Amino acid sequence: MKTFLKLGICLLITQSAYIYSCEIETNAAQQLEQFFQPIDQAIQDKIFEENKASLSEQAYLGHRYRIAKANLDLIANDNKAFVINPFDDVCLVVKTREIRNFSNGTTQMWVMDKVNLRLDTNVAGMTPEIKEWLNTVKLTVQSSSYYDNSPAPQEVTGVGISRNPFDGVTRLTRSVWGQWEDFNKIFHISPVTDRGEYYLIVQQSSHQREKD
Repeated sequence: MKTFLKLGICLLITQSAYIYSCEIETNAAQQLEQFFQPIDQAIQDKIFEENKASLSEQAYLGHRYRIAKANLDLIANDNKAFVINPFDDVCLVVKTREIRNFSNGTTQMWVMDKVNLRLDTNVAGMTPEIKEWLNTVKLTVQSSSYYDNSPAPQEVTGVGISRNPFDGVTRLTRSVWGQWEDFNKIFHISPVTDRGEYYLIVQQSSHQREKD
């Protein structure tokens, strides 16, 4: 209990510096690639309705939520800065520190350092573990496969249009899930389906956090 009280006091002390740091990074952050890609509200509503049984509890317990695509090409050890943007008013600039492999590479831990919105001040009573937790984002990357038996496209030949025989193919896909904390906010990300095409992003409500 004392540890959490100390952490709360530390965050209050550094709040003004933290907000200033966020403001000076905003213009530069707008030029960076964004991890989450928006989709039309009509598509979001359709996806939610089709997966209502699995999404309703997660979404309605949160303070707010949305469904978006994710730019998984940013999962790379290239020290390139990009923006994690769960919502339009949240702009977290990060760089990949490392990607840890587990289960022969099918599961990975994606570790990112926060570039802005980080706590660099040394505060009495704050342990290195807490500071590390505040200044990093860690997400799990899962690789899997699925069988695609969708109809084959038509092929234009010299004598007309014909259909290619198609017995289906096994395709590889990656998906990301986990949560991270932005000082006084907690964000959750999880794939809507096994193929990882769309993601549910939820900001945890303050009431839910108090219950936890």
